[in-house]
Amino acid sequence: MGQLHTEPLSGFVKFLQARYALQSFVETGTYKGDATEFATAIFPNVMSIEVDPGCHRMAAERLHMTTARLILGDSRQELPRVVAGLSGPALFWLDGHAGGGFHGDQDNCPLLEELAAIADSPFEHFVLIDDARAFLAPPPPPFDADRWPNLAEVLGEIRRCIPYYCVAIMDVLICAPPEAKDYVRAFCNRVRPRI
Repeated sequence: MGQLHTEPLSGFVKFLQARYALQSFVETGTYKGDATEFATAIFPNVMSIEVDPGCHRMAAERLHMTTARLILGDSRQELPRVVAGLSGPALFWLDGHAGGGFHGDQDNCPLLEELAAIADSPFEHFVLIDDARAFLAPPPPPFDADRWPNLAEVLGEIRRCIPYYCVAIMDVLICAPPEAKDYVRAFCNRVRPRI
């Protein structure tokens, strides 16, 4: 799992925010609020959607003194509303798919619907998808592999409307507008093992 709130990903996010004057951070899968809390120190507008009431309550208690807007609900319904309210490009951290024993018996991977909502925006956003390894092979039981997208489906949905430059590194799919390609490459060359 990628750790957005620790180096080197945190430094890359800070760079993108400053370089592209990104005003909004949108997260699916708040969980404990680590990424949300990190984002409040960088982005003026932070929104995080969590489907699990227990996780939402825990994050709300932790983040009550921040400016983060925490939304309890299914990202398939909530994210289109959030995207429609954006006034410019944003950074998305998509981590709303279940894993690690959470909700394994439910429809637990809204990623394709999340990507479709983002693709409907008039802006070219930065999209970071956590747990890239989860899309490289079918998930094990109790997950329903028929309800979990494979890598081709994920990349196809990303490229449906915008020709994003996409890479996988540090268990994160990084999808950036074409003009950011050189920055993404530089980040990858800095952090990846030699080949």
